[in-house]
Amino acid sequence: MLARLAERRGLSAVRPRHGERRGHPVAVRSWLLARYLAPEPPPLRELLSELGEAVEDVAVAEPVWVDLNTPDDVVAHGAGPPRFLR
Repeated sequence: MLARLAERRGLSAVRPRHGERRGHPVAVRSWLLARYLAPEPPPLRELLSELGEAVEDVAVAEPVWVDLNTPDDVVAHGAGPPRFLR
């Protein structure tokens, strides 16, 4: 997913899709993270919806079974705290 985001400059975000189900983690451009410094940031699904065609789904081999909507969800499923790649 990170490779797809890197190769397509017009994309703002890439999310995994297995069959018809979308999931996490979602890779986003760093400038989008500024929205989450606001007092009431939007839910990720709302932000992705606003981006329209600047979001691309990438087919993944593993099923998407778990929703990771909060940092606590990420930690609870053994992935460690959310982190940002540069």
